[in-house]
Amino acid sequence: ATCGTCEMGACGAGQTCEDADKRPEHVDGWICKCPPPSTNTHTRGPVDVCTANECDDDGTASKCTDNTPPQVCVDPDAAVPGNWECHCAPPAAGMAAGGAASKCDEWDECVAICRTCADTGSGDGSACTAAGQTCVDPDPAVHGDWACQCAHPATGAAVGGAVPPAECVLDECRVACDTCADTGSGVNLCVAEE
Repeated sequence: ATCGTCEMGACGAGQTCEDADKRPEHVDGWICKCPPPSTNTHTRGPVDVCTANECDDDGTASKCTDNTPPQVCVDPDAAVPGNWECHCAPPAAGMAAGGAASKCDEWDECVAICRTCADTGSGDGSACTAAGQTCVDPDPAVHGDWACQCAHPATGAAVGGAVPPAECVLDECRVACDTCADTGSGVNLCVAEE
C-alpha cells in the first residue's frame, strides 16, 4: 500500500479506513473497520465478512427481552446476517426466527423442569415415572394440572396439586378386556372391542 491508500477506497462497502499513525515510516499501518455492531477489522485491506452477534445490538435484543415473559435473544451463526432468534426462557421451550416467540407462558409440565412441575431435575416427569406411572399435562396453558396416571389395567390418577404418585387400583375387569360397562347392579361386564 502507498501513502493515501485509505483515501482511495481500499476498504469494502460500508467499511471505514483508519490510519492511526500517518508518519511516512508507518505506511502499512492502516486498517479497515466494519460498521457497528461488528467489531471486525483487517490490516491493509478490506474485511472479508462484517459480522457480529446480532443480539449484541440493543434494538434487536429488545425485540426478545421486551416481551412478557421476557425472552432470550440467540444468534446461532454470527457469520449469517438476519438469522437471530427469540427463545422462550425456561421452563418454556418455544422459539421464533426474527421476532418474538409465541406461547412462552405455556409449557408441558411433564417435560419441563420447574419448581411446580412433575420433574424437578431430569426432564422425564420423574415424579410419575419413578412410580411406573405416566405423566400427562392436559393443557400447557394451565399450570398445576399435570397428573400421574396409573398403567393399564390399573386405574387412578393424582393431579399435580396432590402428592404424586397416584394411588392405583387394579380393576379385574380391565385385566380381561380394555372396556368395561357398569350394569348398575355393581357388576361390570366386559364390552366387546369392535
